[in-house]
Amino acid sequence: MGKRLLLLVLLLNILTLDAQKLNLSGKVLSFEKKPVENATIYLLKKKDFSIINYTSSNREGNFSLKTDELAEPSILKVDAEKMVSYSKNFENIGKSISLGEIELERNSVTDIQEVKLTASPVKIKKDTIEFNASSIKVRPDSKIEKLLKQIPGVQIDNDSNTYFEDRDDLILKRYVMFSLTMKLNKFARNKTQTP
Repeated sequence: MGKRLLLLVLLLNILTLDAQKLNLSGKVLSFEKKPVENATIYLLKKKDFSIINYTSSNREGNFSLKTDELAEPSILKVDAEKMVSYSKNFENIGKSISLGEIELERNSVTDIQEVKLTASPVKIKKDTIEFNASSIKVRPDSKIEKLLKQIPGVQIDNDSNTYFEDRDDLILKRYVMFSLTMKLNKFARNKTQTP
């Protein structure tokens, strides 16, 4: 029985990985035409701004964001410190797309008429990924487990062990201050981090 269950879980993981067969790729450059390392690239649903997937640029500024085919409008965002964010709208995504070089402009402030603050739903800081929990659409009385399941790359097994991507270590190994069954409205944090 245990071997069959393991085989079923392995098969489902392979099918999930195979389902994300499209890539959005490109190279992020600064206003000085230099590669930008660790720029955060993320794809959002246009209707509710929920995260579809995310990645970061490598040392050479290159990135490859995996996604499924999308029949609904979406937005690709590129964020890097001290630079203006880049956005590209897609009505649908039916094939892999090479975006070429994306040059980010210097963030300079001139004549301010209005200030509108928006927080990036995901930030990658070296070995830590930080999610803005308010950008993940779940009911306030939902369990923490439901919030974590909405984060791309997070997996929760039948024993409530929580893993991130293909890492063997537990995402919450060092942070056993809450239970996955705890209600979100009892857990007052705005951000969730994964090591």
